[in-house]
Amino acid sequence: YTNQYIYNEVKRRNIDKTQTLGIQNIKVYYNHSDENNLIYKIIKRHKFIENYIIEFKEINDTHIFLIGENAKYININGCHRVSDKGIIHIANKCKKLEGFEIYWMPHITDISVKLLFENCINLRTLNLSGCKALTFESLSLIRYLHNLEELVIYVFT
Repeated sequence: YTNQYIYNEVKRRNIDKTQTLGIQNIKVYYNHSDENNLIYKIIKRHKFIENYIIEFKEINDTHIFLIGENAKYININGCHRVSDKGIIHIANKCKKLEGFEIYWMPHITDISVKLLFENCINLRTLNLSGCKALTFESLSLIRYLHNLEELVIYVFT
C-alpha cells in the first residue's frame, strides 16, 4: 500500500475499521498536517506491523510505546523527539528486531543502546550514525551481536 492509499483509507473508513487493511509495513515519507495523529492511530490499531519506516517526523515516545512485539525492522532516523525511554521500550518489547536505524538522533545515550544490544540479539543491520552521545562503552558491546551483518556509524561534528 502507498502512504496516500493508507491515509485515504483511514480517512474514508474511520481509523476504527482499518483492521481490515492488513497492514504489515508502515512507511511515512510524505508531509501532512495531521500526520502525527495519523501515525499514532495506525500504530495503535495494528500491533502486528513488522516494519516501521518513519523518518524525520515529529513523533515522540508516545508513538514508540505503541510499537508491538512483532517489529522486525524499525527506522526512526531523525525523529528527534524520541528519547532513551522510547529506545528502552523497543529494547524490552521488540525481541524479534533484526534491523534498527536511528541515525541523526544525537541525544540517544549509552543507557538505551546497551539495553538494545543485550535484548535484541537477532539484530542484523544497525545504523547509529550521528548518535553523538554514545560512547565507546556501549559501542564496545556490538561485538556480542553475533548475527550483525551491517553496521553503519558515521560521526558528524
